[in-house]
Amino acid sequence: MPQPTPLEAILGTCLAVSGVVMWWHRRPTGKGLGAPRRAQDARATRGVALIMLVLGVVMPLAGISMALILALDWLVIRRIAPLRRFFG
Repeated sequence: MPQPTPLEAILGTCLAVSGVVMWWHRRPTGKGLGAPRRAQDARATRGVALIMLVLGVVMPLAGISMALILALDWLVIRRIAPLRRFFG
């Protein structure tokens, strides 16, 4: 795999930094991360879960990442009240 050129490295860094800056300016004024609330429609939730399952099987590294985040959510975030409030 070829090494990125210096320009590509600078542009990648600028992309990451500008994303954080844009989120910081548009974040909600209240507490928390600003993530959207859970969908009320059960069909939408099942549809998104099915899409994630298919993508996780087709792209195993993404599937492992999704499984680790789900385990982190179930085992840590839901059990600690300040984290639960922060992540919504």
